Amino acid sequence: MTKKIDAVAVESHVKTLLDELKLKAETTEKGDLKILMELKKDRTQTVVINSKAGMIGSTAMVEINSPAVKLNGLPSQKFALHLLKDNEKQKLGSWQLLPLEKEGSIVFYSITIPSSIDAETFHSVLKIVASTADAMEEKTKGGDMF
Repeated sequence: MTKKIDAVAVESHVKTLLDELKLKAETTEKGDLKILMELKKDRTQTVVINSKAGMIGSTAMVEINSPAVKLNGLPSQKFALHLLKDNEKQKLGSWQLLPLEKEGSIVFYSITIPSSIDAETFHSVLKIVASTADAMEEKTKGGDMF
């Protein structure tokens, strides 16, 4: 039997964590929460908390991701292999590809965590997602687009 997700409770808990951390989030048109994280070297990085929680057993899970690279199409074989090799090095999270509706795609870094996480650990995950995506963005594009 699949347990139903209380999406309102999950979103409320996430917003409470953001309040505790004094982080401001805006709600996107899809209902996701978007945060602009400040990083070293005067860089910033967008982090998105997916509004659609999933379940693993009886635990509600929340996906946190950050865009790193916007591509005109699909990644080259060399870049895709680089991302897969980098996934092997990650202790938490992975690189994913999101095809865009019109054309192109976005490579983003994603971590899925239990929604019941404490504020300190939640903040650590936000920083990992932001810094990992930003490092890839800086390495591949050199700019600070996201």
